[in-house]
Amino acid sequence: MNNLAEQQLRPAIINRKLYCGNPPPAGANPRSALVSLAATCHHRLGDSFIEQVAELVLKNRAA
Repeated sequence: MNNLAEQQLRPAIINRKLYCGNPPPAGANPRSALVSLAATCHHRLGDSFIEQVAELVLKNRAA
């Protein structure tokens, strides 16, 4: 595995250790989707995932 891939996996591994395991199957898919989106915002776009979500919520609220 290359260094970039290891760095991208590290937060998920630390989270798993902190919470004593993986989430149950019902929560695993939504969680993995959010983790993927957050990583894409951070690594590919250089943007804050939280700010992107807040912006979308505010846009949908005004509509």
